[in-house]
Amino acid sequence: MAFDVAIVPITLFILALAAVGVFLIVLGTLAGPRRRNPVKAMPYESGVDPFHDARRRLNIRYHLLAVAFLVFDVELLFLYPWAVALRETPRAAA
Repeated sequence: MAFDVAIVPITLFILALAAVGVFLIVLGTLAGPRRRNPVKAMPYESGVDPFHDARRRLNIRYHLLAVAFLVFDVELLFLYPWAVALRETPRAAA
């Protein structure tokens, strides 16, 4: 197998990106403040204090509504090109 020289710059670029990413994460961990308090440990809910457990069960109607939305949303993906093609066809063919 011959070594392809064209892959060297791409490989070096990917390695440099990974090195910069790791360096920035380590730098942020080492240089960042280490203040721990209960407010920072709370889950973020759009600035509102959480008022219930995050692991509560959702009503099944929500899932049925989400599935119905996805079905009709995907249907529109197929309906739009069909409507555009229908508009461009001659009236005698339609």
